[in-house]
Amino acid sequence: MVERPSGERADYYWLEPADAATVVAVDDGDLLFVRQYRPRHRTTTLELPTGGVDHGESPRQAARRELREETGFSADSVTHLESYIPSGWLRYHRHVFVADGLTPGETELEAGEAIETVRLPASTALSRARATDGEVMENALTPILLAQADGLL
Repeated sequence: MVERPSGERADYYWLEPADAATVVAVDDGDLLFVRQYRPRHRTTTLELPTGGVDHGESPRQAARRELREETGFSADSVTHLESYIPSGWLRYHRHVFVADGLTPGETELEAGEAIETVRLPASTALSRARATDGEVMENALTPILLAQADGLL
C-alpha cells in the first residue's frame, strides 16, 4: 500500500533488480552489440552489452566486466555518460558508459548464455535501435542517443 500525495492509499507493484551497467562500445566506427535469445520474449534480440552491478562492485567495474564477459573485448577507457531510472515499473538505475580503445579477447559467458557479438556501423545503429520490429531491445536507444548527444558517435 502506497500513500499518494493527496493522502489516498493504493496498491502499486514494481520490480527491484540490482542496478545495471550498459556499454556503448565503439570500435573503428562500429558499435558492439550482442545477439542473444530472450526466453521471456521468445525471440532473439540485439542489445548493447548490459548486466547487473554485483554487490560491492562499482557501476564502472560492472561495465568493464560485462563488456569482457559478453563480447570478449576489454577497453582502455570507460567513460560514464549518465545514470537514469529506465521505467516507472523498475526501481533501479541504469548506468551508461562509453568504452573505447578496445582489445579483443575471449568471452566469459555465464551458464545458459548463448551470446554472439555483432558489429553495427555507428551511422546505422541509431536507426536500427529506433525500428519498431523488436530486433533491437530498448536498452540500446537511450544510451546511443546519449553518446550521440555528447559527440561520441
